[in-house]
Amino acid sequence: MCGITGFIDSNSNNSANIHTTVKKMTNLITHRGPDSSGSWMSDCQRVCLGNRRLSILDLSDNGHMPFICNDKRFVISYNGEIYNFRKIRAELVAKGYEFRSNTDTEVILAALKFWGFDNMIARIIGMFAFVIYDTKEEKI
Repeated sequence: MCGITGFIDSNSNNSANIHTTVKKMTNLITHRGPDSSGSWMSDCQRVCLGNRRLSILDLSDNGHMPFICNDKRFVISYNGEIYNFRKIRAELVAKGYEFRSNTDTEVILAALKFWGFDNMIARIIGMFAFVIYDTKEEKI
């Protein structure tokens, strides 16, 4: 079971502290994901996401989290399982999306890109929790 961490700071003067805090938070939940850990800081220096990963579907580094979509617009820290991700993936491949991993995580972001948030949520079936940051709109 993966673990999600993150921090949002409206001041943006403490980017080093934010990143350090998220790394400490992520280290405290090592038991949630012993396979890898990662953190990501936004260009605006106000949002930092962290993740502890338990690799299930794609054991390679291609599924490293926080996961950034191909065009770098969306970043996700995710825990869970999308039961119908293979079906959704096939639909997205038919639409021209080129996947770089075999994760359901990437399917979430590709679905978001093609269908928008509400339609993506309506289509995925599973148990999950995630935080997605939109780098273009600068919002969670």
